[in-house]
Amino acid sequence: MNGCIMVNALSQTESNPGAVDVAEKSHGKPVTLNRGTRLERAIETSLALAILIPPFVFGGREAYGQLVLAVLVLVASSLWMIRRIALGPSSIPVRRPEVLLVLGVFVLCTLSLLPLPSHLVQILSPGIARVLPGWTDGTLPALGAAGWQRFSVAPGLSLEGACLFALYPLLFWITLDTVRTGESTYRLLHIFFITGTLVAAVGILHYLFWNGKFYGMWELWWVEPDRHVRAPFTNRNHFAGFLALTIGPGMIVLMGLLRRWKNTSPFACIRGASPRRPHELTILLSTLGLILVLAGILLSQSRGGTIVGTLALAAATLGLLRMDSSKLSGLLVTTLLVLGGLGMVITFAREDPFQRSAAMLEGEASLDELSNQRLRLWKADLHALLDFPLLGSGAGTHRYVYPLYLEKAHHVTFTHAENGYVQVLLECGLAGGVLLGLAVYCFSTWSWRSIQIESQGRMRPPVALAVGVSLLAALVHGVVDFVWYVPAYAGALAVLAGIACSLRRSWPSFPARQKRQSVPPSTPWWRKWAWGCGLAVAWLSLIVILGRHFLNQARAEFAWNAYFRLLPRDDEKVPTPAHPDTLQQQADLLGETCHYGGADPDHYYRLGLVNLEIFLEKQRCARNTFSLAETRALLQGEEFTDAAKRQEWLTELYGEDLSLLKTAQASFRRSLECCPLLGPAYVRLAELCFLDSAPAPGPRAYCLQALRVRPHDPDVYLQVGLEDWIAGDLPSAKQCWINSCRLQRAYQWKVLPLLAEQLPAPDAADFVPLDFEGLKWLVQKKTETGRLDALDYVIDRARTLVEADPERSKDPHAWLALHELCCAAHLQAEAQACLVRALQLAPGQLGLHLHLIRWLMEQGQWEEALERAQQARQSFSQKSELQNLLRDILTRKASTSGSREARKSAAARTSPAGYKPP
Repeated sequence: MNGCIMVNALSQTESNPGAVDVAEKSHGKPVTLNRGTRLERAIETSLALAILIPPFVFGGREAYGQLVLAVLVLVASSLWMIRRIALGPSSIPVRRPEVLLVLGVFVLCTLSLLPLPSHLVQILSPGIARVLPGWTDGTLPALGAAGWQRFSVAPGLSLEGACLFALYPLLFWITLDTVRTGESTYRLLHIFFITGTLVAAVGILHYLFWNGKFYGMWELWWVEPDRHVRAPFTNRNHFAGFLALTIGPGMIVLMGLLRRWKNTSPFACIRGASPRRPHELTILLSTLGLILVLAGILLSQSRGGTIVGTLALAAATLGLLRMDSSKLSGLLVTTLLVLGGLGMVITFAREDPFQRSAAMLEGEASLDELSNQRLRLWKADLHALLDFPLLGSGAGTHRYVYPLYLEKAHHVTFTHAENGYVQVLLECGLAGGVLLGLAVYCFSTWSWRSIQIESQGRMRPPVALAVGVSLLAALVHGVVDFVWYVPAYAGALAVLAGIACSLRRSWPSFPARQKRQSVPPSTPWWRKWAWGCGLAVAWLSLIVILGRHFLNQARAEFAWNAYFRLLPRDDEKVPTPAHPDTLQQQADLLGETCHYGGADPDHYYRLGLVNLEIFLEKQRCARNTFSLAETRALLQGEEFTDAAKRQEWLTELYGEDLSLLKTAQASFRRSLECCPLLGPAYVRLAELCFLDSAPAPGPRAYCLQALRVRPHDPDVYLQVGLEDWIAGDLPSAKQCWINSCRLQRAYQWKVLPLLAEQLPAPDAADFVPLDFEGLKWLVQKKTETGRLDALDYVIDRARTLVEADPERSKDPHAWLALHELCCAAHLQAEAQACLVRALQLAPGQLGLHLHLIRWLMEQGQWEEALERAQQARQSFSQKSELQNLLRDILTRKASTSGSREARKSAAARTSPAGYKPP
C-alpha cells in the first residue's frame, strides 16, 4: 500500500510540474483559484488560441489570417493589461536584453519611416542618390522636387510590416509575464504539439482529396493549384517549417506520458489511483500524432524542412538520452516514430516522395540549381547592402529592391530573400543585423543555460529542451528559407522565445528578480487611478490603431482578390479583350483597394492601367480622333506653346474621356510616391507627359529614370525602346531592344512585327539580335508581302547561325528549314546545297532522299536525279516509293529527250544552210 502511494505521488509530480509546490502551500487542503489565477488562466487560454488558430487561416499570409491573429493577440494583451493595472505601478528594468531589443526595433522602424532631409538620406544610403537622381536634380519636379526623404523606399509597406511586427513583442511579453511555472509551460507545449498534429492531418487530407482549392472551397489566385502537401499553409516550406517547430514539444510530451505510464500502478490499490488504460490511449494518440508530423514533413518534399525536421528529431532524442537513464526506450521510441513516418509516406505518396531530396545527393546538378537560384539571389541582396548599409531599404521592400542587382530573373518574382538573415540585412541594414544577432544570442543563451540546469534534476519534464529544440529548428531553417515572416510561424516563435526567457529567469541559480514595487498603502489613491487610467488610455489607443489597420487590410484584400477573379485566366491561349463593364468593375475594385490599403504601389499602378485601358477602349469606338502618340506629336509643335491653349485643345479632342487619362496619370504618380523603384510607372508617365499643364520634363527624362531603377527588366527596355522609336531616335531604340532581347530572347517576337513592317529585310535583321527562328519568320513575312529584295543577306545570316550552333548544325531538320527559306527567296543553288547537307547528316532517312530527287526533277536535272535515285535504291531496295519514282524519272526523261530531238529536227528543216542546232 505504501509503495502504491509513493508511485502515484511520484507520477502526479512528474505529470503535473509544480504540484509539489501547490501541495506544500496548501498543506493538504483543497486549493481554490483566486481571481488573479483565473485571469492568468484566461490569458494563457488566449495565448493557446493565438498559437492554435492562425495556422489554419493560410498561416496568416493573407489579411484575413493577420486579422484573426491580431484579434487573438489583442484579446490576450487586453487581459494581460487588466492584470498589470490591478497589480499597480511597477518599474521595468531597461537594461534587460529583451527590453533593449524591443526598444531597438522601435527606434529602427521610426528612423526608417521618419521624413528627413534628402541630403542626409543620400549620405547614409548611397543607393538613393545613385538610383534616384531624377528626384533631386530637378529633372522630375512633378515627382519629388525635394528629393526622397525616407530611408525606406516603400514607407507604406514598411509601416504595414511594423504594425504586424508589433504583435510579436506583445506575444513575447505576455508569455514572459504569464507563463512562469513548469505547469503552464507544459500546457503550452501540449498546445504546440496538438497544433502540429492537426496541421499535419489537414495537409495530408488535402493531399489525398485535393480539388485545387483549400478546404475544398477557397481558391487563392497567387497560389499554384498543384497537388502538394502544404495546406493549410500556402507553401510547402512554411508547412514543413512549422511542423519542425512542434517536433521538440511532441517528443517531450510523448516521453512524459511514457514515464507517467511506467510509474502508474496497473491496479487500483488506493482511492484515486489512475489505471493504465487511459494513459495507453493517450500514448497511442500522441505517437500517431508525432508520426503524422514526421510524415507531413517528408510528404511535403521541402528539402529545407526535411533537413530541419531531421535535425529537430535528432536533437530532441539526444537531449532525452542525456537526461533520462532509460536510453534504450528513448531509442526505441525514436526508431518507431521514424519507421511509422516512412511507412505512412510510402502508403500515401502518389509519386516518389524522396526525389527532390535525393537530387541533392546525385551530384549532377550545380549548387545554384539545387538552391533554386538562391545563391544568385543572396549575392544580389548582399550587394544591395552596399547601397543601403545603415538602416537598409525598409521592411517589406525586397521585391522592389532585388531587381536592381539580379540579372535574368524576369520570369521569377522573389518576394523574399529565401534567407531570414539576408532578408534582415537587406531591409534593416547593419542596425537590423546587430539586433538580430543580439536576439539569436539571447535565445540561444537562455535555452542552453536552462537545459543545463534542467539536466541536473530528473523530476521536472525537460520543457527547456523542447523549447531549445524548436528555437534551434527555427534558426537553422532561416538559413535556407525566410519562414519568419509567416505570421503564424512568427507568432509561435515569439511565444517560444518568451517561454525560454521565462524559464531562464525562473531557475534558482538566476539572480532574484526585482520585485515589482507596488504602491504602498500610504500612497494617495489618485496615483493608482492615474497609473491605471494612463495605461488604459494608451492601451486603448494602440488597440484602435492596430485594429483599424488590420480591418482595413482585410477590406483591401477582399477587393483585391475580387479584382483578380475578373482577370483572364493564365491557361487561356488567346486572352479575350475585357468587356467595358468588366473594366469598370476592375477600376471600382482597385479604387476600393487603394482606399483601404493605400500602401502597395502595385495597387495604384494597376488602377492607372485599368483607367488607361478604359480610355483606349472608348477611343476605339469613337471616330476622327488621334492616338496618344499622335496627340503628343501634335502638342510638341510650335502652335501649342501656351499651356491653356493646349489644355483647351485636349478637352475639345477627348471630352469627358480626358479625366480618365488624368486619373491614370495621378495613379502612376501615386504608385511612385509609394515606391520610387517601380520602373514601369515611369514609362507610363512618359507616355502621358503631354497632359501636364505646367512646364514638365519630356518623356526622355522618365525613360532614363525607368532604366536606372530597372536595369535588368526586359519589359522596361522594350517600352523605353518603343518611346524612342516614336520620338524618331532609332539608335536609342535599337540599343534598348538589343538589351531587351539579351535579357529575354523571346522578346524578339514583340519587336519583329514592327521591324518587318517598317524596315527592309537587312536592316530589320541587324536591328536586334535575331535567332534562327526569328530570321526564318522574317524571311517568311517578307515573302508573303512580296518584298524579296535583299533576302539573300537574311538567309546568309540564318545559315551562319546554323553552322555556328553545335547542335543545330548537326540537325537535318534545321538544314531542311533553311532549304525552304532559300526556295521562298528563289535562291535555287543555295536551296539545293542545304538539301544535300541535310541528306549528308541523315543518309538513313528515305524522306530526305525522295525530297532531293523530286527537287532535282522539278529543276529539270534529270541526270543527277537519276543518279541520286539509283544510289538510294542500293540502300532502300525494297521501298516501292523509290521504285515508282525511278520509273517516273526514266519515263519523263525519255519523253523530254524525245521532244527535244523532235524540236531539233524541226529546227534543222527550217533553219538556213550551214546552221547546226545546239
